[in-house]
Order: sequence, then structure tokens, then C-alpha cells
Amino acid sequence: MLIRLATPQDSKQLWALAEDYLAGQKKLGVPDQRKVLSLTIAYGLKHGEAIVVAEDDGCLCGFLAWTGMPDAAEGEVLGMGTYVAPAFRRLGISRQMRDFAKDYCRAKGYSFVSGAVRGDNRAGIESAKRSGAKVIGYLLEWPL
Repeated sequence: MLIRLATPQDSKQLWALAEDYLAGQKKLGVPDQRKVLSLTIAYGLKHGEAIVVAEDDGCLCGFLAWTGMPDAAEGEVLGMGTYVAPAFRRLGISRQMRDFAKDYCRAKGYSFVSGAVRGDNRAGIESAKRSGAKVIGYLLEWPL
């Protein structure tokens, strides 16, 4: 399993994963996040932010989008859209991508990541807590 930054050449596979992520969110009644996710990923790819992918034998099987947006608080990275394809879940890939992104963002001078998680996503909440996130209602914050 290779964890790395996404490149523009990954776009087709990355968007397919993003579509799977969005479809799963829709089934759970989460409001459509297509526009904000697409803007986050596009901005991140263009500006060298932490758009991280998991690659297995040449195929992408997960992504994480942590992007320092222009209107963010000083030192803040917006965390959005962590997704691992079903066949690759429970293998620690989400944690590996998060660790990679934390190191990358810290090296870029960011000091914390803010994001959100559904209240019924127990696995996501527990994974975030294990990696050092503070859970504030449905909000997450990782110090870097």
C-alpha cells in the first residue's frame, strides 16, 4: 500500500472515489457536499495541499482532502472527505493517510486541522480519537 500526495494524473480515479464517498453520504441523509468537496480537491491539487491518496497495485483505494483554504483561520487546515473503498476498510488505511497528511501539513506550517464527522459514524469518531483528535459535538480538531 502506497500513501502519497495526489497528482493531476490521479484525477479520474480520485473523482470516482469522491463520487462513491458522496453517494454514501447521500444514503445517510447528509446534505450534498459535491460543490465544496470538488472545490476543496481542485484547490488542493493546484496549490500543493494535502490531497492524499492510498494506492494499491496502481489503483487508488482511498483519499483524504486536507486543504488550507484562503479564508481559513491562521494555521488551520480544512479536513474533508476521508474515504476508503469498502474492500480496503479495517486495514488502517485511513490512519495511514491521516498520519501522512498530519506530517505534510505540519511541515507546511499549519497548526491544526478542523473537520466534521457524522454522529452515527462510530468507527470514524473512534479512529479520529485514537489519532489524537478532539471531538467537539460533530466537529473534530487535530493539533499538529
